[in-house]
Amino acid sequence: MSDGEFVESETSRTSRALNVLGVFRNASLAIGPRRGLMVASCLLAVAAAIVETILLFLVARLAIGFANGNRFLVVSLGPIARWQFSTQQIVLIAAGLLVIELVLALPTSELTARLSSATLTRARERVITAHLAAAWSERSQEVEDHLHHLIGNDAQHVERMVQLWSTYTVALAGTVTLSIAAFLIAPIPAVIGGLAFFFIVLLIRPMSKSVKNTAMGFQYSNRGLMTNVAQVARLDKEIAAFEVGDAVRESLLKEVVSSSKMLDRLRFTQRLTPVLYLDASFALVIAGIAVLSAMDVRSVNFLGPLVLLMVRALGYARQLQTSTQSSFEFVPYLVALERDIAAFESAIRPVGPSAIDEIGAIEFINMSFSYIPNHAILTDVNLTIDFGEIVGLVGQSGAGKTTLSEIILRLRQPTSGRLKVTGVDLSEVSPTQWASLIAYVPQDNSLIRATVAENIAFFRSGFDHADIERSAKAAHLHDEIMLMPQGYDTMVGPGERSLSGGQCQRLGIARALLGKPQLLVLDEPTSALDERSESLIKKTLIELKGTATMIVVAHRPTTLAVCTRVLRLADGVLTEISNTGR
Repeated sequence: MSDGEFVESETSRTSRALNVLGVFRNASLAIGPRRGLMVASCLLAVAAAIVETILLFLVARLAIGFANGNRFLVVSLGPIARWQFSTQQIVLIAAGLLVIELVLALPTSELTARLSSATLTRARERVITAHLAAAWSERSQEVEDHLHHLIGNDAQHVERMVQLWSTYTVALAGTVTLSIAAFLIAPIPAVIGGLAFFFIVLLIRPMSKSVKNTAMGFQYSNRGLMTNVAQVARLDKEIAAFEVGDAVRESLLKEVVSSSKMLDRLRFTQRLTPVLYLDASFALVIAGIAVLSAMDVRSVNFLGPLVLLMVRALGYARQLQTSTQSSFEFVPYLVALERDIAAFESAIRPVGPSAIDEIGAIEFINMSFSYIPNHAILTDVNLTIDFGEIVGLVGQSGAGKTTLSEIILRLRQPTSGRLKVTGVDLSEVSPTQWASLIAYVPQDNSLIRATVAENIAFFRSGFDHADIERSAKAAHLHDEIMLMPQGYDTMVGPGERSLSGGQCQRLGIARALLGKPQLLVLDEPTSALDERSESLIKKTLIELKGTATMIVVAHRPTTLAVCTRVLRLADGVLTEISNTGR
């Protein structure tokens, strides 16, 4: 799907989500199980709106009474009810209503705050859980910095949408309550005003649609820009080395300008629409007063309260319009968040029911794999690896070495055929159980911002300092760690102390050896290392010989020299090219 088609598709989905009830439905989707807070917030908004409406009506009647010198005032709800109060009584009632309104503001503010924090927490929890539960085949297809966008930018915009919903609820309750009061006071003018108001909404609808489309385009453009910025940060060293900063700057600035133009159009329309809406509504009120004036109804006592209620209702109506327009900007982020969570959840990694306690023979039986139908990366692989073997795997780039490693690690599933371990189909083995028996050393080990000890432990519990020190010694890194300022407590990783390439690689080996794995998969463990680091890693592999099965993806003859067998992958076919028998 092209970028244009994607934007059009997402815009269509967003438009369907933004009908009359769209604000409520989308907020409900974002809030999730805690919808009871929404109901409570709505009830409080209605209660506050009723109190405010009565207060406004009494203030208007009180002002008219003072102007006319009346000590007693008649308060009526059209033909429904009629009461007479003294001005002192009305002042006391108004004061009491004001206190009630202030008291209602406390739980309303508390509920609004809880809704916001609950929404943000829920969005982030769902993304993290779904992402980490998804199969590697799905996670590996993510664009640059995708998870960061979802947890940061998208989740925060969803929370802001719920905040807008709170404003929208208060405004809607106020508009409806004030309109009902206006109808009770003067039914015919209220009905005429309501019809004219609906006509204004229809006139402005095209601008609302423009806001929806522009908001979707801006969200997509902004996400693409942030992805490319993350890419620049990752490749910053290469950009400096190749002196291509000017070209990168031009590329990014084009995206910045394009995104800014969309934002300019969005903000212009968002700002103009409520103003037109309010001005048209005021024009309607003024026209109504002019008509009543021409009809010589100045002595009618409903006119003052009616105008006050209508003007206040127009203020709420403007809030409604503004909240709706702003929600158009945030709903695309909700659409994207829900879409990506659904993609993760649909690709949850398989969980097998079986458990194995030890790794014996590993058998590939007519196993094939392809990313694209009819384009096999691996074809009919038949191979048996006995426990304790060190198997070297060579082949040109793109031959399928990494893919084969990922299948062994259970990160991918074979397209056809079977992979059996100790006689059990690997697809039937629990991922957690399998992970406790194996370990992986990637070509480029990444450090987390933590201590050396925490980097070796790598989020795994149940290991003490002696275990960490043991694995570091096995990786021939202990002596160098002890020369660091705080030893194993030295902070390393992004923004902290850096390690050499050889030290990073040996720390990765220490990380892998911590759990005493029975199967160790190493992807180019000595690639681009100096002679000393390569020699130390080779020494580690020799010392591990016979204690674990090792699969070593490598090109260097010195690394392959420790292998008992060397296999070559070419055109998806696996062949044995060396068997030392060691």
